[in-house]
Amino acid sequence: MRKYAKYLWIILLSILVFLIAFWHQTMQVEKERKTLKGKVVFSVGRDDLYVLDLSSQEVNKIELKKFGIYFPSYPCWLPNGERIVLSNYRDNRGVITVYDLTNKSVREYPEIKFDCGFISLSPNGKEIAFVGKSVESGQDSNKLYTLSLDNNKLTLVTDVSVGPYKPSWSPDGSKIAFTSADNNIYVLSADKSELVVCNGVGPAWNPKGNKILYRSNYFVYILDLDNNQTKSVITNFGFNDVKNYAWSPDAKYIIYQKCTDNRSNLVVKKLSVNVKIRLQEFGEITGLCWKY
Repeated sequence: MRKYAKYLWIILLSILVFLIAFWHQTMQVEKERKTLKGKVVFSVGRDDLYVLDLSSQEVNKIELKKFGIYFPSYPCWLPNGERIVLSNYRDNRGVITVYDLTNKSVREYPEIKFDCGFISLSPNGKEIAFVGKSVESGQDSNKLYTLSLDNNKLTLVTDVSVGPYKPSWSPDGSKIAFTSADNNIYVLSADKSELVVCNGVGPAWNPKGNKILYRSNYFVYILDLDNNQTKSVITNFGFNDVKNYAWSPDAKYIIYQKCTDNRSNLVVKKLSVNVKIRLQEFGEITGLCWKY
């Protein structure tokens, strides 16, 4: 009996330790949840655009279909937080659009005659990097361009032969990271020299400009550009499980969605203590942007 009593005490003690650890983790998650701040804009499905207030957890749905805007993707906050730039689908091609939250109006850029997608806003809010091809020239491959929102000036950034997509502008505006069709991540400097930095897709610069978040076959990684070291931060079951993520403006958190089912939670992960905060469920998200 004493032998069995010893094992029983070990089992009970193990259960107690587990419950204490679970309680501590739950309290830590709730504490972090209360400290979240800022707003996240993201697009979902055919015609939905949402703004999530992280402090109140309130969600504001922006009606886009009344403007004839469908399949919005890769929304970005303009610096003043009053406008959102995104790409959407119109007349069988991708169009760049700016939505004004104050006036509830839109400004489209169909006059550039390009099939546009995979956009990224410059830090000063004056230019958009996008992947696209001309609908008038008969161009059959996508290239990386920038568009000035002030005067519609187009600039060819790179025509890398393996095809660019998913650009990401560095915080100081001096570089653009992008993915090639053969799943390599390049960094393009101001003099247009290209450097392959790693194998993966979907680069996203951190706000300090010294790290890049990207995904690969089994994990989402952070690449530290100062020492060329990588660290896995999210498990990724194939390239299509975690497709969209964004840094918090202070670089302490990342927000992402795992797409293992049709409706998945948004998750905020604190990097320093490995705490995950599960938010609301949404359909498959196509782009996230976080501002304070």
